[in-house]
Amino acid sequence: MTDIDLRNLPPDEFVLHFGGRPNEVDAFTFSNSLIAIGEALQEINKQLYPDMSVSITIEGVGPGSFRAKIVTAGHSVMGLFKRRTPDLLINILATIIFVKFLQGYIDPPTPMQIIINDDSVVVQKGADRVIVPRHVWDAKERLPRPADVQKHIARTFEVVREDTSITEFGILSHIQDETAIAIIQRIHFDDLARIEPEAESDEAQRSSDQRARLVVLRAIFERSARRWQFVWNGIRISASIIDPTFFDKLASREYVFGQGDILDVTLRIHQRKDDVAGAYINESYEVVEVHGVEHAPRQTRLSPL
Repeated sequence: MTDIDLRNLPPDEFVLHFGGRPNEVDAFTFSNSLIAIGEALQEINKQLYPDMSVSITIEGVGPGSFRAKIVTAGHSVMGLFKRRTPDLLINILATIIFVKFLQGYIDPPTPMQIIINDDSVVVQKGADRVIVPRHVWDAKERLPRPADVQKHIARTFEVVREDTSITEFGILSHIQDETAIAIIQRIHFDDLARIEPEAESDEAQRSSDQRARLVVLRAIFERSARRWQFVWNGIRISASIIDPTFFDKLASREYVFGQGDILDVTLRIHQRKDDVAGAYINESYEVVEVHGVEHAPRQTRLSPL
């Protein structure tokens, strides 16, 4: 049984734990994951407390594979006086992360229950549960656009997933703690990096499929939702391959290719309407079918005379 009790989390600070190589972490992983976490906190603050701004600082590193202490502090937007932000931002962020973790932790057919008590909310799936203070849960439920927060969380786990030395990600109350409030093993990074589709009106978003030729920049040869890197019509894009037969053909070596080769595909383009511009903007891409591979010209070695 996994019990994640977020009632033990301090209100205005927490510690991120990166498990992996002793006492070190890749600088790119560290900086970009912290930026994504900071943006998630800023987004929560913007949605719930628009008259407040929040500063997010790193106050130290500690033992373990690698740890960083994150502290929030707020002041009025007008800048006339300093004032504490409501002590909810970190707790709301942790709640969103670990409820999403619980959703993917056990087989999807297992139903998830939400039990609301006077002072706490218990989110339970099978024998596993996340316990959240009631006032934090109520604040989370007031978020008008939770999907905007989820995008930054997904980005956090996309960054740590790309660093194969990171074996686990956790949150602690204090930098010297030996035991984490919760640890997420690497096997679950894919679930947390996935962005769930939003329930919006047809006018707010749309998708279209079109035949495309994609130049391969970076390939992910394991069957997963991780995004490949391509060049399409002169722009660099990231897209996961959801063609159910593609990885079978790859495993049987029906498809053999490398960097610079071209995939002939059906590309699904997801667009969102920009209210300011009044136009649809490309937001994400998926390869729904791979029709074939075209190999780029390879340089041949000249024979000696």
